[in-house]
Amino acid sequence: MMSQEGKQIWEYIDRFRKSQYFQEVLGQGFLAKWGGIHIQSYMEEEDDEFLEDLQDLLVNNTMLAPKTVDPFLQSNSVDDIRERFELFLNESIEPIDFIDKFLELKQCGIFIASHMLSLATDGDFIIYHSTLYEALSELFPIFEGQLEPATDGVSYMYFQMACDVIIQAYRFTSVQELHEFLWHGKDTKWKFE
Repeated sequence: MMSQEGKQIWEYIDRFRKSQYFQEVLGQGFLAKWGGIHIQSYMEEEDDEFLEDLQDLLVNNTMLAPKTVDPFLQSNSVDDIRERFELFLNESIEPIDFIDKFLELKQCGIFIASHMLSLATDGDFIIYHSTLYEALSELFPIFEGQLEPATDGVSYMYFQMACDVIIQAYRFTSVQELHEFLWHGKDTKWKFE
C-alpha cells in the first residue's frame, strides 16, 4: 500500500506534466545536447571572440543571468577560463574533479559549475541550485541528515545520487525533468499554476 506522501508526490508529478512548465523540459534537454558542442567550437576562437560567444551562450540560452555570468567572466583571466573549458574536450569527464576545477575560478559558485557539467555531458548531470535542494528536502524528508547543500564536487555528487534515486523511483525521464519539477514545484507551492 502506498503512503499518503507517495500518493501526493505522484499527484504533483502528474500536475507538473500537465502544466505549462513541462515544455521547459524540452528546451533544457535540447540545450544540454547542443550547448557543449558550441562551447567546444569556441575553444578555437581568438580570446575576445571566445569570451563574447561564451557570454552570449550563457546569458541567452541557459538559466544564468548577466548578473551571474558577467562577474564570472570579468573576474578571471581568459587563460584560466580557457583551461576550465578545455575540460569539455575530454572524452570521459570525472564530475567531482570537473566541478572542483570550475569552483577554483573567481565568482564561480556551484550553480555555474553544475551548469557547465551539464553542458559538458549532454545533460547527464543536474544543474544545482539551493531552490532545488530545498524542494528536494521538502518532498523527500528521507534524505534529511544524509544530504547537505552542495558546496563542492563531493557534496554535489551526493545531491546527484539522490536525484538519480528519485528519477528511477518516480520514473522521471531525465535530470532536466526533475530539475524543472523541483524548481517550479517549489516556486508554485506544488500547484504548478
